[in-house]
Amino acid sequence: MFFKKRQQRRAIEKLKMTRVPEFVPFNAARRVAFILEADEAGISEAADSLISVLKENKADWRAIVIDFDKKNTADFSERENFDIIRKCDFNFYGLPKFPLNSWYTEKECDLLLDFSREYSFTSEYIARQVNARLKAGRYSTGDESAYDFITPPADTSAISFLRQTIFFLNSIKPAN
Repeated sequence: MFFKKRQQRRAIEKLKMTRVPEFVPFNAARRVAFILEADEAGISEAADSLISVLKENKADWRAIVIDFDKKNTADFSERENFDIIRKCDFNFYGLPKFPLNSWYTEKECDLLLDFSREYSFTSEYIARQVNARLKAGRYSTGDESAYDFITPPADTSAISFLRQTIFFLNSIKPAN
């Protein structure tokens, strides 16, 4: 176990880069990426809600679905703009065996939303790879969080996270 954790820390260290987060109001985001875990209850409803808001805002979007092959997972396989990473696509350490789609890494996204309800090395690794001006998540791993904005957990549901994040990002005014 210690060896696995050490290898995971090394992988994260390689990805750490100095970046200055830029505040982006949710309604102003034109390019949005999000990370979902397929086994979370209500995740497909949260994804549908987010997609409808993004379509209203005429935003370009793409999603990464992490499927750990657990029971009762939502099926995103037939949906457009969903990149599915299955358990067989990870190595022993939880690292993806294949590079992330260039949509996430080459051109900067305005916003990254990570719906992961608790810490997952794989989610953190992917979140650190995505090139985004502002990264929002539901959990913190301490001082070295992959996220610039962490929504306080008033409720543990994915739809609650989405509503809170939209509310906060649209309510906060930039300092300039």
